[in-house]
Amino acid sequence: MTFRVLLAASILAVGSVAAPAIKAQNSCVEAPAVDPVEILRDIEARVDEAALLALIDNDFGIFDQIKSDLGKLDTRGVASLENYRTYWLSYALYQESIAHLRMRDMEATEQALSQASAALSQLEIEDGEVETLRSLVTGLQLIFVPPQDVLRDAQVSQQHLDAGMRQGPTIRSYYALAIADWNTPSEYGGRTKAEAALREGLELPNEANGRLKPSWGRDQAHALLIQILYTTSRVEEAGVRLVSAIEMYPDSAALRELIRMKKAQ
Repeated sequence: MTFRVLLAASILAVGSVAAPAIKAQNSCVEAPAVDPVEILRDIEARVDEAALLALIDNDFGIFDQIKSDLGKLDTRGVASLENYRTYWLSYALYQESIAHLRMRDMEATEQALSQASAALSQLEIEDGEVETLRSLVTGLQLIFVPPQDVLRDAQVSQQHLDAGMRQGPTIRSYYALAIADWNTPSEYGGRTKAEAALREGLELPNEANGRLKPSWGRDQAHALLIQILYTTSRVEEAGVRLVSAIEMYPDSAALRELIRMKKAQ
C-alpha cells in the first residue's frame, strides 16, 4: 500500500475521528479532539522550522514539541494515519540528528538516529518514501558503525534505496542516491553518480506542500549540488545556483549551513 492510497484512506477515515464527544452523564460537551490530519499536514513545515532554529540558535525546542505532539496524537486505530504519524516522527528524528551532528554532539546524533530507525522498523508497508528514509537513516548511522561492519550496513542502506527507486523516483530518492555516492570515497567507486542524480531529481516537478505526503528534499538537493560544484572548482555556476536557491528557499537550514561554511573558509 502506497502513501497515495494511505492519504485517500486517511481523509475518508478521519471524518468521525475529529468529531467532539458528548458526555451523557452531565450533558457537557468536550472540546473537539485534535484532528490528526491537520497536525500531520503541518509537520513537514514545523520540522523545517525546527531545523532552522537549531542551526541559528542551537534551540531544539520545536523538535521536542513535534515529538511530543506526535507521541500524543490519537489516530483512534486508523492504520493509515498511524503510518503517517510514524513516518513523520522518523523524519523529524532524522532531521534532528543532522542538527545535532552540525553541533558536533555525537551522542545526541546517535540517539536520534537510533530512535528514527526504531520508529521506521514499526512500518510494515511497502512504500518508496519509507524505503528512501530508511536508506538515509541507515546511511547516516554508518559514522557510528565499527569499521568491520561498514560494508555490510552500507549494503543494507543501498538495498533500501534501490527499493525506494523501484517504487517511483522522487527528489528524495535522488537526493538519497546522491548523498550516498558523494560520501563514498572515490577509491571505493564513489563520487561518480551524485551530480547527475541531483540534476535529474531537480528536473522533477515541484510537489505540493501542506499535505500528508512528503515534499521535502528539494532545498537539500540544491545545497548538495552547489557543494559539489564548489568542491569541483565550478565556482561561477555554484554562486549563481546558490543565489537562486536562497531566493526559493530563504529558510532552508541546508542552504544556510552551506553559506555559513563558505563564509568560514
